[in-house]
Amino acid sequence: MGRKIKFKALSNGKLVYGMPYQTAIGNWLMRDNETKEIHPIDSDTICQFTGLKDNAGNEIYEGDIIYNDFHKERTICKWIDKHASFGFVEDKEYGEIFYYIQSDENQLRVIGNIHDK
Repeated sequence: MGRKIKFKALSNGKLVYGMPYQTAIGNWLMRDNETKEIHPIDSDTICQFTGLKDNAGNEIYEGDIIYNDFHKERTICKWIDKHASFGFVEDKEYGEIFYYIQSDENQLRVIGNIHDK
């Protein structure tokens, strides 16, 4: 199976990519995929890779803010327990609208992440 399970998270304000884990005393750490260094991370910023890329080849992670060029809508990529899948959620004044990730990747553009400052 060729599916890649990857994560990213913030460590002291910088993004690190790797596999997060929790120590026996409750600290969250991530081993950097490239440098193999261990970084303390903020567990609230852990985002999983969806397996998709946008129209520029950028990987799409949970928590990414996505602009759909076809629908002219800004959405957030989230894991939806009820549907057991990632999806794009549009937060409207009357509640969330859920879209399955079936959009043409050529129409999607990562414009940020909910954890960006």
